[in-house]
Amino acid sequence: MSSEKDLRASFNTFIQDLPQLAAEKGLEQVYDLYKANGYDSLTIGDSSQSQVDLLAEAMIHWHNNGFFRLAELYDGVQLEHNDDYFLALMNLNTPLRQVLLRYDQQLRDELLWQLLTVEGTPENSLTNIDKFMPGTTWQEDLLTATHEGLIPKERLLDACLDALARDFAAYRAGWFSRMYTALTPTAAESAQRQGALVNLLGSSVGATVTLAVKQLSAVHRAGLLDIDRFIHGCAPALLTTKANALTVLKILESERTTGGDGPVTELALTALGHTHPQVQVAAAQLLVRCNAAETLHQHAQSLSPVARQELEEAGLLTNTEEETAQHTAGLEESYPVPASPAQPVTPFSQQDAYARTLHAMQEAVQGLESELLFHWLMSENRDTSVLKPLTRQAEERIREHRAGHQIAYLILSALEPENSAVQEYEQHLAHEKTPVNQRIREIGERLRQKRPYALLATPTDTHGWVDPTIFMQRLTHNISTGADILEQDFTQAMLRLNQGDQATHQTLINALEEIKRTADAAGRYAPYFARARTTLKDAGKPPHILENIKVSWSYRESDTKRPSGKPEVVWWSPTVHLPKVREEHTPEEKYLLTLHYAVMSCEQLALTCPSSTAPVAVGLLEQWVFFDEEDHYMHNMARLLRSHPGTWDSLSAQALAVLANSKHQVDRAGAAELLADTLGDRLSYQDAIAGFAQAAPALMFTRWAHTFEDMAALTPRITLRFLDGLLPHCERTQHGMGKLLGVYTQEYLRVHGAKHSANKSPQLSPEMIAWLNGFKGSSQAAKHARTILKAADS
Repeated sequence: MSSEKDLRASFNTFIQDLPQLAAEKGLEQVYDLYKANGYDSLTIGDSSQSQVDLLAEAMIHWHNNGFFRLAELYDGVQLEHNDDYFLALMNLNTPLRQVLLRYDQQLRDELLWQLLTVEGTPENSLTNIDKFMPGTTWQEDLLTATHEGLIPKERLLDACLDALARDFAAYRAGWFSRMYTALTPTAAESAQRQGALVNLLGSSVGATVTLAVKQLSAVHRAGLLDIDRFIHGCAPALLTTKANALTVLKILESERTTGGDGPVTELALTALGHTHPQVQVAAAQLLVRCNAAETLHQHAQSLSPVARQELEEAGLLTNTEEETAQHTAGLEESYPVPASPAQPVTPFSQQDAYARTLHAMQEAVQGLESELLFHWLMSENRDTSVLKPLTRQAEERIREHRAGHQIAYLILSALEPENSAVQEYEQHLAHEKTPVNQRIREIGERLRQKRPYALLATPTDTHGWVDPTIFMQRLTHNISTGADILEQDFTQAMLRLNQGDQATHQTLINALEEIKRTADAAGRYAPYFARARTTLKDAGKPPHILENIKVSWSYRESDTKRPSGKPEVVWWSPTVHLPKVREEHTPEEKYLLTLHYAVMSCEQLALTCPSSTAPVAVGLLEQWVFFDEEDHYMHNMARLLRSHPGTWDSLSAQALAVLANSKHQVDRAGAAELLADTLGDRLSYQDAIAGFAQAAPALMFTRWAHTFEDMAALTPRITLRFLDGLLPHCERTQHGMGKLLGVYTQEYLRVHGAKHSANKSPQLSPEMIAWLNGFKGSSQAAKHARTILKAADS
C-alpha cells in the first residue's frame, strides 16, 4: 500500500466485504488475506489478548478489531474464556459477527451460550451495542441464524429465560425480554417453559414480569396453563403494573373453579392492596364471586376513594358515617420541615487548609467550599507552603484538564507562578471568556503577583449571602492597601449583598462617603463607590433584569411514523431567552446575562444570586438534554432549591415542573416537598400554575401523577387547589392524563367525603367544571371527570 491512509481505506472495504469473502473463500482464507494484506498492523494492541482487554472496556467497534477469534482458530492462540473475553465477543464489528455466527461452529455450539450468561457493564452490554452500534443488531443476527437453522430456537428461548432469572440490571435485562418476544414463541413453546415463566413473576424488573404475564396469558388462552403452579407463584405480579395485575386477576377469575375459592380469595386480597383503583375494583369483584364479601368489608378502609365509590354504586359495598370517618381520617395537613436557617461559614485555617484543599481539588468542589478556599489563598496571613505536596498533582490536572483543574491552577499560581502549566492554563482562560473563568483568572493573576487581597464576594453564611458590614470591612482594607479592585469579584459581591436594617445600611453609605473624601480614593475607586451605594439601598432584592428572562418549549418529530401518521418519537426541549446585553445595563446585569448557565454546577448557580432562584432554574432548564447522563444534576438541584433563600416565580416553577418529571422517585418526592413548602408563600399559585402549564406539553403526566400523589400525602387541600388551577390549562388527550386526573379524583373524593359542613367541601372552579365537561367517550380520564362532577353535585 502507498500509505497508511490507503491501507485503512482498503481495510474498511475488506471489513464490509467480509460476509461475501467468507462465503466465497471460507473463514481460514479470509484470515490469511487479512494477514497477507498487513491489516493486522492497523489493529489496536500488540496481541490478541490486548485486543480482548480493550474491546471488553467499552464500545470501540469503529476500530474494526475482533480478529482475536480467528487467531484462536487458525494461529493456535490460547485465550482465557472469562467475562472480558465474552464482552469482547459482544463488541465485534457487525460484519465479523455475522461471519462468525455463520461459519464458526464452536461459537454457535459453545461460546454463544456462555456469552448470553454475561450481564455486561454500563458501557458494554448487548443492550448498548444493539442501541448504538451501526448496522444490524445482535437480535437481528440471532433471529436470522435461528430462521436459517444455524441456532436452535428452543435453546435460545431457554437462554433468554435463564438470563432473566439472574439478577441483571433492568436496562441490560431488557435485551433478553425483547429477544424472547422477537422469537415469537408459540403458546405450546411457552407452555413447555411455564415453570421458568412463573418464577419470573417474582422478578424485581418490571419488563421481565410483563413478559412472563403476557406469555402465561397466551398459555392460558391455549388451555395449557398449569393452574396450581400459577396460583402458587403469581402473587408478586398482582402488585406490579395495572395491566399485569388485571391480567392475572382475569386468569384467576376464569380458573376459579379449578384452583378453588380459598387460594383465589387470598390472591384477590393481595390485589386489593394495589394502588390503582381499577385493580382494587377487580379484586373486590373477585372476592365477592369467591363468596368473600365479608372479607371485602373488613378491608374496605384501605380502598382508594375512587374504587370505594364505584363499588358502592355497584352495590358491593355499603357506606356508613362511621366508615366514612375512618376512611377519611388523617387528612390534616402535614407540612415539610422548613429548610435549615443560614449558618456562619467555617473559614479555612492553616491547620485544615491542606486536607480541605486536597478534597476540593480531587472532588472538583464548586460552590461555597471553593469560595472559602479562594479567600484563604488570597489572604495575608496564610502560608501556602502547606500545599507543596499537591504541586505535582495540580500540574497533572491542569495539563490533562482533569476534574478540579480550576482549583489546581490557583494552587499552582500560588506555589509555582512560573510553571509552564500555569501559563498554558492562562491561555485557556483567555480563550474561554466566561464570567466564571474571568474571576478565576483575576484571582490567579493576583496570586502570581503575590499581592494579598480581601475577596469581597466570599459568602459569610451558608446561604451564600455576604454581610454588608463585612463587605465594607473588606473593601476598606483593600483601599487602604492601594489594591486595584477585582472587577468580577466586586460584581459577584454586589449580587450577594444581604438585606440588613435601614440604619445599618445608612451607616455603611455614610462610611463610603467618608472614604470617598480621601485624596487617593476619589478617582479610581469612584465607580465602585457609586455601585456599592446603589446596591446597599436595595440589598437583598432580586435584580429586575431576571424578570425579563423567558422560556419557550419546542419539539422535533422523528422521521419514522406510526400507522396513524403520527411520529414514532417527539423530542421536546426548552430554550432560555436571555435579554440582549445593552450598554445601559449595569455590570451586575451584564454578568447575569452572559453567564454560561448550562456548564455551571448546581452549587455555582445557587451562589450566583441568593436573592433569586432564577439562575438555578435557568441552569436546570438549559441542562435538559444532559439529564439522562447527568442524573446526579437533578438530585443536587432538588437539594439546593430546598435550601435556597431566594424568591420564586414562574421560571422557578418550570424548573419544579421538570423536577416533578424526573425518572427518579427521590427527585419527584423532592419536587413534591418543594411545592408543598413554597405554594402560597414564596411561590404564588398564579406563578406556579403558569410555569407548570407552559412546560406541560413536553413532560410526562404519568410521572407528574406520582409527584402529586406524594404532595397530596403532605398537603391534600393545597394539592387540590393547585391541580384545580393547573388541569384546565392541560390538553385533555395528552398521554397520561388518565393517571394524572386519577390523582385529583382520588384526593377530591377523599376530601369531599370528609366534609363536616358545606364550607369545608372542596369547590371546583368554573374553569375546572368547564374543562371536566369537555371530556367525552369511555377513556379512563373521561370516567374520572364524570366521577368528579357527580361528586360535586351531591
